[in-house]
Amino acid sequence: PQHEPSRSTSVVLVTDRGIHRPGQIVFYKGIACSADHAGHDYQTLANRGITVTLRDANGREVARANHTTSAMGSFHGNFPIPTGALPGHWTLTAETAGHSGGIGVQVEEYKRPKFQVELAAPKESVKLNAEVAVSGTAATYTGLARSEEHTSELQSPCNLVCRLLLEKK
Repeated sequence: PQHEPSRSTSVVLVTDRGIHRPGQIVFYKGIACSADHAGHDYQTLANRGITVTLRDANGREVARANHTTSAMGSFHGNFPIPTGALPGHWTLTAETAGHSGGIGVQVEEYKRPKFQVELAAPKESVKLNAEVAVSGTAATYTGLARSEEHTSELQSPCNLVCRLLLEKK
């Protein structure tokens, strides 16, 4: 029996960064493409109507834009995140003729770091699930070393690492 090619259509989206603050602009770019994986046939979709929608953390529509893909199947645009917007995981979706794609956009009130942490490479090979000892420094962007009384201000995933580094001084 003859096998019919199974062609799939998708829309791939990317944004300018992973975390945005309320009041900032989300810049996005996308490409619409079609693929027949079994036949190794891949194509971009030119001159296709695309609708892009931004939804907040509760799934409510915040903004919508219509685009037409270029000759290379791409499109781009931006949406401002309203000041005072609900923080959380927002979504950006793009749809064309029953096919869609999406990407998450994290909206948070965050402060830029006031310090920098530099870690040296481990001196020995690292084994999976084993402890690793590294040395490093934590300094403000002005170049001053961080003191122990400021460790409670560290509000990042490296909090524990930074605290351990400072305690070893």
